[in-house]
Amino acid sequence: MNPTDLLPAELANLDDDPILDSAAQLENAARSLDLEDWILHRLKHPEREISLTLPLDRDTGDALTCTGNLVQHCRARGPCFAPVLLSPDVHLAQLRVLAGHITLQCALLELPIGGGAGAIVCDPAQLSERELRHLVHEYRWSLRDIAVPGSVIFAPAEYAAAWTHQLLQPATVVGKPPALGGLPDLHTAIAVGWFTLISETAQLRKLALHGCRVAMQGFAPAAAALARLLNQAGARIVALADKSGGFLADRGLDISRVCDHVQRHGMLYGFTGAEPVRNVEVLESACDVLVTAAAERQVNAQNAARIRAPLVLEAIYNAVTPTAAAILESRGLTVVPALLGAAPATLAGFAEWQHAMLFSTPEQGQVESTLRRQLSCAFHRAQSAAARRQSPLRDACYVLALEQLAAVLRLTC
Repeated sequence: MNPTDLLPAELANLDDDPILDSAAQLENAARSLDLEDWILHRLKHPEREISLTLPLDRDTGDALTCTGNLVQHCRARGPCFAPVLLSPDVHLAQLRVLAGHITLQCALLELPIGGGAGAIVCDPAQLSERELRHLVHEYRWSLRDIAVPGSVIFAPAEYAAAWTHQLLQPATVVGKPPALGGLPDLHTAIAVGWFTLISETAQLRKLALHGCRVAMQGFAPAAAALARLLNQAGARIVALADKSGGFLADRGLDISRVCDHVQRHGMLYGFTGAEPVRNVEVLESACDVLVTAAAERQVNAQNAARIRAPLVLEAIYNAVTPTAAAILESRGLTVVPALLGAAPATLAGFAEWQHAMLFSTPEQGQVESTLRRQLSCAFHRAQSAAARRQSPLRDACYVLALEQLAAVLRLTC
């Protein structure tokens, strides 16, 4: 098994451009609503983009300059919820697309917040903890004038959230450790959201979770928590992959053993309880539910015709390209799009922000209950709209979100 096998070989020829796809989906939804041109143009472009220069003195004594960015797409509904990426490959155009998606997602969920996205362009694997802390400090300090509760809600990686908590007001940073006012178990809260979406969709397709075969691409802590919830419901995890490779077990993987192995080694590679396979074999395995929670463009025009799962959960943005989604839907498969599939993390962050604004501590059970209710309501609104318009669920989500945004923009602009 190749320890770096994540993306299928077919992705050498990419068929979709995320930037053009995002604009096309927005235009299609606007056309179906006969939306005013000024609203469409307003939502095609972010309100504000900020670029930062972040100097760093390396542990070796060398000097390094990194770039930081923040995109605030739309604050018509409230402060911008902005995930902060730490990656060497992120670019401004990618942040614009992500910020726009989160604006639409928050509108679909009827949350009083907008969308944003931030980034520190660096390779965390090549930096020490002190160097990472310094970059995060510089990023937050450079944004101190706009980092107020009514303007932006930062959602960085967990370790960065713990560091930035000391620099900014608690209500401007979510994803913090429990000791600093974060959720007791963020990963389980996100997994509960994914489980809710799978349960609702399976019920519509008359698919029983007990005995259901599930393939999962990605095994980060939230995905591991989802695997445990599915196992408790009687489902079998028959295929599993992360960046180190994949495994297949027709009778179902022992998730407890898998979790213990990943906790010890940090990856699936080396697990001995199942047959090692390539990532593409996990995606195309004989299963009832496919969860894509690893990387972008995993289901694309080249492999969509070979996907066998009747239910596909797009747990991260652009894991299923629009072309692939159209192929899957034409074959009668159901795709839960990322506007819903990636929503649990946004809802969990929103719950933490609400409690921080009130200087209170979130309770796990209450947050999970609220998250289930909000996702269930959003799913059924979208499903009803899809049935009424005779359109795919993805298109219905865009139309509903755009309706919500247009109503607010007409009143505020």
